[in-house]
Amino acid sequence: MNYIYSQRHNGFANSLWIWQICYELSIINNMKVAIYKNHYPEARHFNFPNTIILEEIPKNLTLINSNEIEKNNFILPKKNIQLSCGWKFNTKFQNSGNTQPVSKIKFHDDKLNIEIENFCKDKIGIHFRRGDHNNTEHRRKNVKVPDSWYKKQCELYKDYNFYLATDSKDEKNECKIFNDYNITRYDYFINKKYDNVNCHTNTNYNALNKLNDDLIKIKCIDLFALSRCMKIIGCAASTFTVTASWMGNNKEMIRGR
Repeated sequence: MNYIYSQRHNGFANSLWIWQICYELSIINNMKVAIYKNHYPEARHFNFPNTIILEEIPKNLTLINSNEIEKNNFILPKKNIQLSCGWKFNTKFQNSGNTQPVSKIKFHDDKLNIEIENFCKDKIGIHFRRGDHNNTEHRRKNVKVPDSWYKKQCELYKDYNFYLATDSKDEKNECKIFNDYNITRYDYFINKKYDNVNCHTNTNYNALNKLNDDLIKIKCIDLFALSRCMKIIGCAASTFTVTASWMGNNKEMIRGR
């Protein structure tokens, strides 16, 4: 069967936006989605439906522009292809219904799926974005959401329990703003500490498959756990926050700017 190659684009959440378009088109065209294993180490933990895992980066792909796809009513040639899609085309599928293809992605481990769902179902998720958002040199100005905004949101929902998802390099010191609230991490993280690694947004393709597998699993758990919370408090500029909402079938987001 022919496939649509979903090339990794920056961090994992950004890449899932591309995978989502490929998935929609693969279903329409009775094809498969293909991803390269070293660019998607998350596939060690997550099951990607209708997707094959390639051992090598594919060659001789037919590049298809989104304008050609629209012109042909989303019918693709029966070849192994790679898409070239603009943002306007991407939003076509994202706004077309009440569900998102990424909502089909879950852990291979069914027990872990159920455990996280039960752990988060009565909590409000917080995506405390640090990592690359601490350095605005190469990003738009004022992208970092101030700590005071997070604290204000916690105060509004102080009668609830919170789940914390963060890429902070120093959780113990940097997360002191949450000390007054009933906030927790998933048990998997309790005794683990990794300094100077931004596991939510790592974009070095050559280094992805060499990352400690715990770091990959932390990212997957944080994304899935956020998606299972009642609501998600996060950064407006973060695709991680938005993707978690999609994974939870458009879970309500409260986004700081």
